[in-house]
Amino acid sequence: MKVISVKQLVAATLGAVAIGAAPACELVIAEGEGEGEGEGEDPCLPASVLSANFTITGDCDVELPNGVDIQAGARLTIEPGAVLRFASGQHLGVRTDGVLVAAGTEADPISLRGTAAGWGGVDVESGSADNALAFVSILDAGDEAPLFGRAAAINVRDGGRLGAQDVSITGSRGAGLSLFSGAQAEQPLEDRGLSANF
Repeated sequence: MKVISVKQLVAATLGAVAIGAAPACELVIAEGEGEGEGEGEDPCLPASVLSANFTITGDCDVELPNGVDIQAGARLTIEPGAVLRFASGQHLGVRTDGVLVAAGTEADPISLRGTAAGWGGVDVESGSADNALAFVSILDAGDEAPLFGRAAAINVRDGGRLGAQDVSITGSRGAGLSLFSGAQAEQPLEDRGLSANF
C-alpha cells in the first residue's frame, strides 16, 4: 500500500485544492466502521433526500437517477460489494449532521460511478467523525462547476469531515479531491491511487 501526504495528493490532482477563509474543515484519515439501520422496502434504493437511516446491501448494483442527499440525523451505510451508479450531474451529498459510512473490504470494495462520465461525486458538509470511506473506488466523477471549471470527485466543504482509507479516484473530470476552508489531514493519506484525473 502506497502512503502519500496531502501535499503530494494536491500535486497529483494538479493543485486544484480549494482553501477558503474559515479554518473549519478537517480531513481525518483513519479506518471507519459503522452500522446503519435499513429502512424501506428496497434495500438497494434510498430516497433522493434521505432523512432516516438506510443501508445499501452488498449485493446491490443500483442506478440513482436523482442522486442522494443525506440529511441531518440520517445515516447512509453502504456495505462491501455494493455498486452505486449516478446519473450525470447527480451526487452523493452528506449535509450538515448527516453521516456516510461506505466501508468496503480489500476483497469486496464499494464502487461509486456514473451512468455516464461526469456525475457530481461525493460532497461532504457534515462534520461528523463517523463519515468514512474505506476500500471505495470512485470512477468518472467530477462535473461542471464554477470552481476551477470542474468539481472534484470528492469535495469536503466548510465544516466537513471525512475519514478515508484505500480510496481510488479514477477518471475525474475535475480534481480528484477538493478540501475547503483550511482543510488539514492529521495523518498521511493511505491511497489506492489517483489516475486519469484532469
